This record gives sequence, structure tokens and C-alpha cells, in this order.
Amino acid sequence: SKHYYGDEHPSIGIYLTNIGDIYRKQSDFKTAEGTYKEAITALEKAFGPNHIEVAEVLNSMGLVLKKRADYDGAQSHYERAIRIVHS
Repeated sequence: SKHYYGDEHPSIGIYLTNIGDIYRKQSDFKTAEGTYKEAITALEKAFGPNHIEVAEVLNSMGLVLKKRADYDGAQSHYERAIRIVHS
């Protein structure tokens, strides 16, 4: 889909988020983390860094980091998501 839409099309970030969700639900947290990172980058390019879609993935990334016992990383992602929602 990247070839058809281009790297900055909003659908790319949404698709990557969905794939990350699958990995997270399968408890493949390392792969989910990498996929969510790609999704965040794609969504920031498409919508800007303070868009609600970015906040949603930041929350999902926080869940994954918490499962991987990266509590500081999880907190950082949750706090950024909260800032976006409140802005």
C-alpha cells in the first residue's frame, strides 16, 4: 500500500496501527513496538504531531511498553497522548 498511496498518505499510518494492534493482541510486543513507531511517524507526517490519531497510537505504544516493563517509556507516551488530547 505504501507504493500505491505514498509514504505520507494517512491510510499508511492507520494500516500500520491496525497491524500493530494485531501484534499487541498476539503478545508480540517487540514487533508491535516497531510497527507502532512506524505508524506514529506516518501519522505525524500525514496529520501533524498533535493530531488525535497520533495520540491514539501513543496510547497503544504505552500499553506495549508497559507490557515490556519499560515503565518510563510507557509514561512518556501516555503523557504525550494526554497533552495532545488536552490541546
